[in-house]
Amino acid sequence: MRLRAFWYTVLVAALAAGCSRSAQHYLDSGNKYFAQERFREAIVEYRNAVQKDPRSGEARQKLAEAYMQVGNVQNGFQEYIRAADLLPRDKALQVKAGNLLLLAGRFDDAKV
Repeated sequence: MRLRAFWYTVLVAALAAGCSRSAQHYLDSGNKYFAQERFREAIVEYRNAVQKDPRSGEARQKLAEAYMQVGNVQNGFQEYIRAADLLPRDKALQVKAGNLLLLAGRFDDAKV
């Protein structure tokens, strides 16, 4: 019985530690995977960062880049648009999102 209680405590502590990770932790981890060209692992980490902080334009931009690297254009497109909405002063990102909108035939959205 004591052994079971011990393992239960260890499990709860591990889950709590996992839940306490910050969006920045996941973003940093995703960046390491991305630099190693381990894009699928980077996607998991960037998605975790976005889940922790949905308003992180940086995490959404990195997620978009990782999606594009694995050929997931639809999700990459959506994340680029979200990132551009969150980072209106990032001119390069605005141009990229605008070009993607043009390619998708969404001309009115591209104008904005």
